[in-house]
Amino acid sequence: MNYLLELVSNDDYEKIKYIETLPNGDETIVIWLKLLFKSKMKCKNGVLKFYLSKKTHLSNNLLNLLFNCKDMNFHLKILEENGLIIRNFNEIIMLQFWKNNGRDRSTPEYREWRFKVMKRDSFICVNCGSKEKLQAHHKIRWVENESLRFDIDNGITLCYLCHRKEHGKINGR
Repeated sequence: MNYLLELVSNDDYEKIKYIETLPNGDETIVIWLKLLFKSKMKCKNGVLKFYLSKKTHLSNNLLNLLFNCKDMNFHLKILEENGLIIRNFNEIIMLQFWKNNGRDRSTPEYREWRFKVMKRDSFICVNCGSKEKLQAHHKIRWVENESLRFDIDNGITLCYLCHRKEHGKINGR
């Protein structure tokens, strides 16, 4: 377990220690590690994702088969509830591997804010209803009001395309 100290923050390490105490907690951690090692780096922001293809739905049966597990849904639910992953239709996002990019995306506060915004919005883009490539968007920009950075009411869930359009409106493009 000491090797995990180099992979995760202290906050995530505490979550992992908590998960260990749950029924089948060791198996959940093994699933998390398998996801980690099978994931691929995506995009400029360094998001680490597990996916097969853009169109392949990661159903429970498929994940059970891929990970040689009887109930992947059980383990993924625990990981999601503890803020270590976000599960979408065709991907599983490993939350602890966001690059900082000057916006503190790697902090537990940011990851918790992002997760709560998306959970409140049912993991659906509030503009178009998409469930793919979801992002949390600050209504009042990050740089404009430091006190609202982690306010859930200052966030909405947008897909990648709607998020780009929203920033186009803000920047006058």
